[in-house]
Amino acid sequence: MRRPGFFIIAVVLVLILLAGCSGGKENTTINNTTGDVSDDFQGIEFDRNHLLPIGSIVTLKGYFKKVMICGIGTGLVTDESNVFYDYAGCYYPAGVSGAKEYFLFNNDAIDKVYFIGYEDEEGQEYRDIMEDVIKQERKGKRPENMERGG
Repeated sequence: MRRPGFFIIAVVLVLILLAGCSGGKENTTINNTTGDVSDDFQGIEFDRNHLLPIGSIVTLKGYFKKVMICGIGTGLVTDESNVFYDYAGCYYPAGVSGAKEYFLFNNDAIDKVYFIGYEDEEGQEYRDIMEDVIKQERKGKRPENMERGG
């Protein structure tokens, strides 16, 4: 026969563990009418004249879900127009399990930066090139040696 004291101790330990897991975001509130999140975290400052590296975690203005940047300088080609966006993103932490889970946005849509992604010399060079490509595309000029996919 099992001892009832062992069962009580096990239940108390589980409750203590669960109570410890719930203490992370006590200051976060969700306004159900707008979907906005307000918390004490002000975000990491970044230069809006430059792109963030792939892997950066952000929230967008008017949304509370975190987004991971998974593409830079993404073009959207339709029958009516060809538009370059600063970023392609996916929801964090879920990531991407299908092509329809990407969405496109620009630097000015970013509300807060929670994490700046890893970047080495190669990543910085690529980011610099893509910043130039996006600027030229927005001016209506295609940079040399740049072909539009299709």
